[in-house]
Amino acid sequence: MGKSEYTFYLLLIPSLFSFSILTLILIHVITLSLPAFMSHGLSLLLETRWNPVLQKYGLLPALSGTLLTGFVSILIVTPISLSLTFFICDLLPGKASRIFHRLIEVMGALPTVVYGLWGGFILSQFLYSSMYIQLHDYLDYIPLFSCKPLSGQNILSAGIVLGLSMIPYASSLLIEGYKSIPSRYIEAAYSLGFYRFEVYRLITGILKPLLIAAIMLSLSRALGETTIVALTIGNAYMASACMLNPGTTMSAWIVSQFESSFLYPGVSYILYAGVLIIMVLSFVSSSIGIMLINRWRSIIHG
Repeated sequence: MGKSEYTFYLLLIPSLFSFSILTLILIHVITLSLPAFMSHGLSLLLETRWNPVLQKYGLLPALSGTLLTGFVSILIVTPISLSLTFFICDLLPGKASRIFHRLIEVMGALPTVVYGLWGGFILSQFLYSSMYIQLHDYLDYIPLFSCKPLSGQNILSAGIVLGLSMIPYASSLLIEGYKSIPSRYIEAAYSLGFYRFEVYRLITGILKPLLIAAIMLSLSRALGETTIVALTIGNAYMASACMLNPGTTMSAWIVSQFESSFLYPGVSYILYAGVLIIMVLSFVSSSIGIMLINRWRSIIHG
């Protein structure tokens, strides 16, 4: 057996082990979630009540909270990560750029509980007094801000903190992509008399597939985030289009209810159905992101 074959089989073992673990988890989740879908059907995704005593269960409030917080996080992470990319790669000098890039990476290494505590007890209170009340007073005709905020812990706060926590991840991907762009494109643009903002528009067009990929991968992480959401969203099981209301997400609700789920018949199956929904959404989002990254790299590097 040659060295190449030996290396192949050596690396094949951990790869097969990882794939086996993922397959076993998927089989376990599907097996335990099937009774919920069989007994409740489509009403499982449309029902808003969670009443174990009456055995009335619905995942709509958790699902809507998950999608709303994910939407807000995308609105936060997209412009900030793109701006950071231009600032670090083009505006800062070499040493300052490296230092700032390291700080962004350190920010990404912080435990999510740090973001959750800061967002839930500091940022949310600041936003409540300086923004949420004003949003309701002046924009209450818009359904997203139609409800009167009772505290700073609500769907909007959870989405904002989620977006801030995803900035290092998206920025690192965009910075890597920016550095992969052949310098002749940028030099040609400046030689044609482009202004700096016009060059940025050109680079943004080149990075567009990678930017969408960064958004999709960040969304995949945001859909399953638990700690940040549990500390910032208010943990109220209600379906509402208003982002100033407290709410919950699928992952946060599963964690809060799982310990007592065995006290009521069928609750654990409902929660596993929620796990399956999150897994499917995350898989679709991350698959789209990885596909776009691979396609973009093949185009850039020929």
